Amino acid sequence: MTIDLAEPLGAVLTAHWSTPVTVREARVVTAGARRLNAVFVAEHDGKSRRLVLTLLPAGAEVHNALSAEAAIVALAGERGVRVPSVELASDDASLLGGPFMITSFVAGETVPRRVLRLVGERGHGDRVVEQIGASLAALHAIPLGDAPAGLQRADLDDPIEEGITSLTARLDELPVRRPVLELGLRWMAEHRPPSPERATIVHGDVRNGNIVVDDDGLAAILDWEIASVGGDPMHDLAWTAARMWRARNDAVEIGGMAGRDAL
Repeated sequence: MTIDLAEPLGAVLTAHWSTPVTVREARVVTAGARRLNAVFVAEHDGKSRRLVLTLLPAGAEVHNALSAEAAIVALAGERGVRVPSVELASDDASLLGGPFMITSFVAGETVPRRVLRLVGERGHGDRVVEQIGASLAALHAIPLGDAPAGLQRADLDDPIEEGITSLTARLDELPVRRPVLELGLRWMAEHRPPSPERATIVHGDVRNGNIVVDDDGLAAILDWEIASVGGDPMHDLAWTAARMWRARNDAVEIGGMAGRDAL
């Protein structure tokens, strides 16, 4: 599907780069549950650049301002995390109809089944998962004081207890009881791990489906919209291993690509 943002996008980038910019081939891509994501080509000074627009529609759920999200993506990239480069971000809804972020286009596969097909063809599942682990290690090593000021803060005294309490409350709100989930929560309460030694910046949603994989391995980690300051770093590691991200390749723990040793 094409979108009619060529003129306003061109105007925004013309002001940003201080040179006339023509936007063409703008099309909405399927990725993104709550936000509009579009790929487009920006032409200026005899050059063409493929970029990605992330636009937050009016009324959409907001965890972080897009300017704060852009800031953590840029910081993560500086510290060794594989991410797209950030070109521009603004919370001014008057420019394009909503807060937005413009980043570089990263080629590769993002759909989980296609990712697994590529990994199978290239035989580099271990490498991809090792690179995810290395990126998360780089993210978790960033001092909390370096985090963007506008990023949401977890500041949990006991993230394990908070997680169990939160899940229990959400389960209690369901219209029908779910005994299996109640049993699972009870098991977690009885077998809870120790609280983390230190809090970190947490991405919150690293998984097969929020990564770009190419012929060489992990190209980028996407979707930083729920990143937070002061969380449990193990959250990021555990979330990659959830069964639902394995695209039916259930025997392979991390996104259907490799085991946890690689991570």
